[in-house]
Amino acid sequence: MVRTLDPYNDIDMGMVDVVAELVNAPDVAARLVDVGLLTRLGQLCERRLTALDKIEEGRALHLALAELIETIEHRQSAQNGTLAETPPGFWPRLMRWLFGRTSSLDIPAVGAPVHELVFSMENHRAKLAAIGRPEDPAKLTDEIQADAKVALRQKMHQASVLPQDDRISLSSDYDDLTLHGEDTMSRGVANAILRHRPLWLASVLGTPRRIPLYEGLFDL
Repeated sequence: MVRTLDPYNDIDMGMVDVVAELVNAPDVAARLVDVGLLTRLGQLCERRLTALDKIEEGRALHLALAELIETIEHRQSAQNGTLAETPPGFWPRLMRWLFGRTSSLDIPAVGAPVHELVFSMENHRAKLAAIGRPEDPAKLTDEIQADAKVALRQKMHQASVLPQDDRISLSSDYDDLTLHGEDTMSRGVANAILRHRPLWLASVLGTPRRIPLYEGLFDL
């Protein structure tokens, strides 16, 4: 991170100053990023996505079951002469209004024979049983957050340290800037600096004389 201006701490930094700082910094070897940690992080993310998919699938199956059960009960009561034909109950109507019909779950039409509705209901129950109990995504999120903090520290430290080839290249660029003036900084040099110092704190008014105004130089 670079703070371009802080009068109280005697800080006044521009990109050219940062080039000099990077070139003249002690030659420190970058710590390696823990590959095992990154692998575990990727696995945790996959497990979390799987858990969320299962929860969503289970939600859709429960909604479909609620609609099927009410339809079956309504049809059976009507066939026994104990209930006149009435519109579907409040729950299925509310779910249809919120989410639309759950046709993606292959529910028979309302007018289908009762045995088809019962078969579909049992099929949905079997699918719910096959899904099982998903992992807790909130718990997985906490684990991801803990690992991500460690991994990000390692990645940021690795990015902040210049490899020897980058140091040589930037040293040559710094000599050219010193010779020809700070206004001649190319976009390539600016991009190279941002690879190692990606976050800049600057005022709107102070930016033009500290940072070259190339379009899209920063991603945000």
